[in-house]
Amino acid sequence: GVFFNGLQPDYYYISVYHRTHLGVMSSQVVYLPNNTYDFTTSQNKAKGTQQLKYDGTYWTMYAGDFDQNGVINNLDFNLWLLNNAAYDGYLTMDADGNGVVNNLDYNAWNFNRSKFGYPTVQY
Repeated sequence: GVFFNGLQPDYYYISVYHRTHLGVMSSQVVYLPNNTYDFTTSQNKAKGTQQLKYDGTYWTMYAGDFDQNGVINNLDFNLWLLNNAAYDGYLTMDADGNGVVNNLDYNAWNFNRSKFGYPTVQY
């Protein structure tokens, strides 16, 4: 979990960003710091339609937003193509986070292309 030290107790929307995924925002306000929120239990946990993807066990974020603009499209593919076979680092085009840019990252982009993040969390 994530703890917010010094947070003023109140109701908040929770947003989660990851460098290679579409950002998500909670579908409802959550009273913090006392409550918890788990995006992985239901597609309805994220605000907007189809903002989470079911992997067979959990609801997860969509991978493949390599330019981090809230849209998975050909601009992301172009970044992957220019960096295919890069390794050993914290790489923006490494969708699965294994330290290597390869066809597995392409597959993540390919399966999720044409997805848009919820407008409030696009940046």
